[in-house]
Amino acid sequence: MKGVPLKLRDEDGFVFYDKLGFRFLQMPFFNKTEDELVTHYDKWCYFLKHLETFDDIPQILHEPLFDKAFKTAALAAMSPKERKEYKQRWLDYAGMKAAMDTSKDEGREEGREEGIENRNPPRRNNQSTKNGKENERKRRTY
Repeated sequence: MKGVPLKLRDEDGFVFYDKLGFRFLQMPFFNKTEDELVTHYDKWCYFLKHLETFDDIPQILHEPLFDKAFKTAALAAMSPKERKEYKQRWLDYAGMKAAMDTSKDEGREEGREEGIENRNPPRRNNQSTKNGKENERKRRTY
């Protein structure tokens, strides 16, 4: 089923890029069941052949790569009106999330600044600092 990928060659007949190739699949000849899927190649073939008939995502295809493929397929299946509404909802969500993230960051920064201020209270002048040290010495001696 796998076969050798067809390599792309330049005008002189040299392989253009050895990692790029084409594989031709005749979908009617791909008859593996869900239980027979072993490789990612098998899973992709199964996905492409049965995509329109899936009511739910098969357990064997619960991987991040296929989750993304199913989401992409769902977007592609939307009407122009549905896609426009989806994009608007996504933009609304992204804007709200960005505002919340910014608020959290600003709150953290403000908290750090307050913490620093509380840890090192500002000194008013040298006289009050001197009196404070003298009072502290007096308290220790008693």
